Amino acid sequence: TGTDWSHITSQIGMFSYTGLTPKQASACFLDVANKKADELAEIRKENGGKISNGNDVFLLKSGRISMAGLNANNVKKVASVFKRVVDPPKKET
Repeated sequence: TGTDWSHITSQIGMFSYTGLTPKQASACFLDVANKKADELAEIRKENGGKISNGNDVFLLKSGRISMAGLNANNVKKVASVFKRVVDPPKKET
């Protein structure tokens, strides 16, 4: 991403601050709190009964995440979501 992530590897403990802004952290998951019932029903219909589309990463708005929750099965997904919110695709003009 061109972003320096060394602040994550220098922290100790099960939780780490990602350095994401509150806006970026919120973009990592569907904002279900602000959805209407019919919107949630449509999301569930599109995603096999689940609110999540499987591409969500859950973390606090402060950007704090449980490092203990990362494993070989999900680390690429987490990296992909972080890349999406840190370096969003450029809109064509």
